[in-house]
Amino acid sequence: MSEKKRKTKTNARIHNTLLVLLILTIIGMLGAFVWNIYKIAAKEAEAEAVKTVETEKPENEFINEYYTIGHNATDLNKEYFRELNKALDANDQKAVAEAVAKCFVTEYFTWTNKDGNYDVGGMQYIYTEDQRDFEIKSRYSFYHDMDLYISQLGTQSLIQVSGVTVNSIEETTYDIDDETSVKAYDIDLSWTYTSNGMSTEDVQNNAVITVADHDGRMEIVEID
Repeated sequence: MSEKKRKTKTNARIHNTLLVLLILTIIGMLGAFVWNIYKIAAKEAEAEAVKTVETEKPENEFINEYYTIGHNATDLNKEYFRELNKALDANDQKAVAEAVAKCFVTEYFTWTNKDGNYDVGGMQYIYTEDQRDFEIKSRYSFYHDMDLYISQLGTQSLIQVSGVTVNSIEETTYDIDDETSVKAYDIDLSWTYTSNGMSTEDVQNNAVITVADHDGRMEIVEID
């Protein structure tokens, strides 16, 4: 074989080797690129799964279709709110009305979890159209001296409802307006307080509360 042919054959072998190495390098780079994309996608999927688990909070027993528990709820309020949930689940309107009245009393007449006289409890249970007026009236009546008591005694020394007794409950009707009457319940209740300083002698401890069906939601329309 001539020297020229030998060199040509050697050059071809080197060329082929380089070509193979180039192809292998490209394949390796593509493989690394694909693997990197896979790892990134896997991490993103894992992160999304963790995020989903974190955002899927367990069912809250203190929220239902119509109501949510009051701010800084007491143990008694939680107990009555559970009763409200059970009544709603059973579709027992009378029991719902009773539980609404008890929840209102524990939220409205408890002061140990309030920040001031603007923090009127139990508003969610009042007839929707009357809530604003009721809140304003409460600030100038039952809640009028709350800020003074807080400054003198401290929040934890104020009144807290410790128990509610339903003396009677009677089915009735309530006139929303001249043309509309709805099913309602008159609920006679009395309640007791605990206090670490504030006198409970002259504090309201009974009422007849009328709870009416307002478009499927039981709301307080009168407090006698």
